[in-house]
Amino acid sequence: QLFHADPEEYLAVLREKGGEHACVMVVGHNPGMEMLVEDLTGSYQQMSTAALAQVVLPIDSWADFTEDVEGKLIGVWRPKEL
Repeated sequence: QLFHADPEEYLAVLREKGGEHACVMVVGHNPGMEMLVEDLTGSYQQMSTAALAQVVLPIDSWADFTEDVEGKLIGVWRPKEL
């Protein structure tokens, strides 16, 4: 469902599937992942294959997750840097 997804599709999936989990991991593809991280944090990050970005969101429920939510980028880890 997330193959070639845009940020809006990622948000919809998280609203639907996030449930009551405090933390979720999303595995996806570019350019959607790069766009999602930038939309959520205001920071463009190159998301190479197998890169991981950690974003903290000020939400109480995944149902509250909208494009207006501003998250905080905690870190980005890329395979070449490890």
